[in-house]
Amino acid sequence: MCLKDLQKYLEAEIDGASVPVNLIKIAMETVGSAPFHPGANALMPQNELNILVDGESCLDRLYGGFYSDWVCGGQWHRVVRFLCSLVPTMRNNKISMAVYFDGTDGASRFEEWKDLQLKRRENVNLILRHIIAKGTPPPKIWWVPPTALRTCLSLALRHVTVPVLYSIEDHHQEVIGFCRERHFDALLADSADFAVFDPPRYLSASNLKLTNRGAIQTKELLLDVVARKLNLNPNRLVVFASLLGNHILPVSDLKDFHKRLVPEAKDESPTMKQLIPAVANFVRDLASIDSLTLVGASVFGSSADPRVAKFQKCVYYYMNGTSDSFRKFQNAVSIGAVGDSRPKAPGQEKVADKARATSPKTDVSSLPPVSKEVIRMASSRHARGLMSPYVYHLLTRGEICLPTLLEDEASRELPNIHKFYRPLRQNIYGILFNLYHHTFLANQDKEKKGELFIAKNSISSCPKSKDSDEAHQIPDIAIKEWVWCKGNEFKEPDHVRATSIGWAVPTVNTLWFGTGEDDIKRRMRAYLSCMRSDVQIMLNPAFVPQKLVILVSVLRYIMTEPHMQVLRPYELDAFLLSSFLPEIKDTEFTEDLTISPVTKRGVQLATLFMEGVEMAILANDVAGSPIPWQMVCPWLYFDGKVFQATLAKAFTSTSYQDLCDYRNDLILKLERLRKAVLDGLSNDVFAAPMLPSPRRPMYPHQEPSFPSNGRGARRGQSVSRGGPGGQLAVGGVVVGSWGPNPVARGRGRTRGPVSFPTRGRGQSRSVSTRKQKAPGTNPKKQQNGEGGSTSEEQENEIKTKRASGSVKKVSSSLDDQFGDAESTSAAVIKTVLDSEN
Repeated sequence: MCLKDLQKYLEAEIDGASVPVNLIKIAMETVGSAPFHPGANALMPQNELNILVDGESCLDRLYGGFYSDWVCGGQWHRVVRFLCSLVPTMRNNKISMAVYFDGTDGASRFEEWKDLQLKRRENVNLILRHIIAKGTPPPKIWWVPPTALRTCLSLALRHVTVPVLYSIEDHHQEVIGFCRERHFDALLADSADFAVFDPPRYLSASNLKLTNRGAIQTKELLLDVVARKLNLNPNRLVVFASLLGNHILPVSDLKDFHKRLVPEAKDESPTMKQLIPAVANFVRDLASIDSLTLVGASVFGSSADPRVAKFQKCVYYYMNGTSDSFRKFQNAVSIGAVGDSRPKAPGQEKVADKARATSPKTDVSSLPPVSKEVIRMASSRHARGLMSPYVYHLLTRGEICLPTLLEDEASRELPNIHKFYRPLRQNIYGILFNLYHHTFLANQDKEKKGELFIAKNSISSCPKSKDSDEAHQIPDIAIKEWVWCKGNEFKEPDHVRATSIGWAVPTVNTLWFGTGEDDIKRRMRAYLSCMRSDVQIMLNPAFVPQKLVILVSVLRYIMTEPHMQVLRPYELDAFLLSSFLPEIKDTEFTEDLTISPVTKRGVQLATLFMEGVEMAILANDVAGSPIPWQMVCPWLYFDGKVFQATLAKAFTSTSYQDLCDYRNDLILKLERLRKAVLDGLSNDVFAAPMLPSPRRPMYPHQEPSFPSNGRGARRGQSVSRGGPGGQLAVGGVVVGSWGPNPVARGRGRTRGPVSFPTRGRGQSRSVSTRKQKAPGTNPKKQQNGEGGSTSEEQENEIKTKRASGSVKKVSSSLDDQFGDAESTSAAVIKTVLDSEN
């Protein structure tokens, strides 16, 4: 039990504290009656109900609710559609909103961030077990935000012209400060910290919903009723909240105090129903709260206890967010006593120190300095949600915190996702901190030093240069990455060193502020180099349209991993095909689409890809945004359910032509994208098939396929089916019988000739996807290089002769019944011939 459970208790246990409201009705009552504040809120329109939304509390609500498909990778086009329905409805009813996301990345509340990630790790394990056991989407109680959700929501909100902001140091303080300074009418959130700050109106984010009738409903928490029900003076709520435990004064420090208040709990932690009334009674019985030292002594037994100082800082933290503190700030500004910074309550200046103490230890002194223009630009774009938050974290703290993903850490088929993209981040670090520039200066100094040494040997009276002993050193750029792994559950960071991308990349100042045509080309090359995609075909829009550059570069990065083959051919085809299918934009189709079964590998592949998109957007921002933000939006090229459905279809298709239903337009697009992904790569970049066939070699760039259901067959295409077995009768006499063919699922068996459609009407060219065995040739000798091979026409002629004569009564669908069992069919025909002879 701690402060984060307070809001749940207030909504569930205190009658009248939480009431349902309709935001449209509130807007009708507010518009026209609210005081006018000239120039106070240039971000939001006047004479409207302005609502500030805490994005961290509304991640699931802004996604559209607890949909079962979030595990598939995210339905980003439906997110856009939901926002396109919500935002116009609000604007038509004089309601405006701005969304504030946490841009601190857990720095100010690192312990809380770690606990949240470990809790999500438990949910991830439960989700994967559920998928393996039942093959269905998990229940909503195990909700884990889809990968890159915050980034996708920022882009979607920007797409519908909703203001987006990111916090820099302390998320809660900045949100409440922005709410008061810009005169917002209400705050929509789900954190008890905001309730203690006493905003103008406090609305519940978890209850926000858009009804079919166009009503926007939620619940409002009446803080006056809360104080009255608890029988507390509103001024004492800050002390009450501090004694429940938070990120400054954790529950572990208050454990003895809580047991003293609730002795019946014994060895167990008291429940919120027991603890909250007990703490309220204790605060109410205090004679005075003017001396926090005396209050702390009564709580911890002695004023010398180090926890008393934490208690004081905690109280000052909440006092700084109250309306009284803001009024003092306004008065100070009006008389010119302060500048732009808000005055802090007594002791509040130490809160920032406490936040840094509880966050990961940072030391940016070892990193090379970055120009002030770059820092200023990064800070400005970060605050307005125009840049990946990781950029600002790297420049100011030299570290990043990577969240828990939907992956199996014990998987042998797929890599650890964060470590898989570590080489990409190392390239990003090298560009951001100008590694090539420092290396160039160091080499230049070495050359000058060598020239001076030669000159000294030839001219003994050569004057000594002041800089001759101070050569430029290549900095050791090491970034701290907080990544969860077995044996290191966020206990200490990984120190990751920057790497160079292999060419004379300009400095970050030139990449960000350069205006020449060469600067534009270098930005794109810097991005492609980070993604291991610096090939000419990536710049050809006939092969890679601009809106698919992110998709192709991420897939190419996956395919070029030197230590592990990740994707199978049909999985690559599924990613590429699903990016331009018309169904990706049909939200009604995707809502009705059912994925059965949901596979563990499919879920992890979607997570791997979306984390690659997150890192690609980071690389794009560091390189100076050569790809416009409108072209990086995930809903342009990915939908989780469409990908899973395409992956299931590709798993049973005989070829990528069959996957495209032999539609020439889809085949052409798929072949061009595949060419861009695999350009210059060898044939061994694909992962091994799930069930490889030991009888025949695999088709280049594709895996052997399992038999299909025969739909969409064309002339020249051999289609094999698995059957239940049967008997061969000639003249009413059974001459042979066979059992069922072992038909496995997926692309694990070899395929017959595949027909490639051409422009000629009714024409097709048949290309064999496997080596044909010449009749009368020993297979073992053929493997050793002996024997010859017959052409396709010769083999067809031999089959025609075998099918004629004495076996005219044999069904022409023999291949369909036997599948690929050529040896069995030959043996049966030989038996018939011998019996007639």
